[in-house]
Amino acid sequence: MLPVLLVDLLFVGASVYLLIQGELMAGVVMLLMGMLATGVLVVRLVSRGEGSPRRGFGSSPLGAGGRLRPEEVVLEPELVAEVRELARRGQKIAAIKRVRELSGASLKAAKDFVEGLG
Repeated sequence: MLPVLLVDLLFVGASVYLLIQGELMAGVVMLLMGMLATGVLVVRLVSRGEGSPRRGFGSSPLGAGGRLRPEEVVLEPELVAEVRELARRGQKIAAIKRVRELSGASLKAAKDFVEGLG
């Protein structure tokens, strides 16, 4: 978090200096550039997980190896039975829709789940 504070301090200091010197437009532009640079640094730090013991907001779906982690669908047993019955009756699309409604899964994950039911 220290780099963010240093960049922010640098831009604010430069903005104040320019405003004192009578350079209104340059001071405002410098302040806006500082806001943008600080925002970019914060996003980079959050996406790497620095300064936060848990990874939630801003966590990447890429695993440590740089490969995309597969999405996992988890349903209660009675709901799995409901989806399995839809698929057994030949209503595969309805089963996929139901999995998406129940779990919020992506289309691919729901399709893979239904196909994995047998």
